[in-house]
Amino acid sequence: MSVAEPDGRPDEVRLRDRGPAVVPLDLPVVRAGAASATGGEGGTTREVTVPDDPRGNVALCRCGHSAIRPFCDGTHRSRQLGHDRLVEPPDAAAGPVPDDLGPSLVLQDDGPLRLCGGVSVRLPDGTVVAPADGTGLCRCGASTSRPWCDGSHSSCGFREHG
Repeated sequence: MSVAEPDGRPDEVRLRDRGPAVVPLDLPVVRAGAASATGGEGGTTREVTVPDDPRGNVALCRCGHSAIRPFCDGTHRSRQLGHDRLVEPPDAAAGPVPDDLGPSLVLQDDGPLRLCGGVSVRLPDGTVVAPADGTGLCRCGASTSRPWCDGSHSSCGFREHG
């Protein structure tokens, strides 16, 4: 993993403090089929329909409570979501992703948002991190390693829908 200087790349996810992950509309967001999410053969991916935004971005929920997940509806404003804690993702944050994708984000069912193809992350303080492919961003809001996934979605009962 390396930390890069901010360069405003179109394949960069920007994290808002105590808020959503802001993603450029031209960066594909896909939902992995069960086999793909675990690295098995025969898995499929399908592109997520992203709402139009005149600013050219879409906000993805990181608090785990939006009624329109995976998208942000502003619910984080009424939650006691803490600050992001770590610059460097822990080794446990990485997981398998489909190997046939370029720069993209993979929504793992009831789990994290996986970074693929060299996607970088701009933390709320402006630091740009280039984590390994497959590194997961927390979507449940319960990770003690936020913004990175630590597997807490399994124990907190996070579900994509509901």
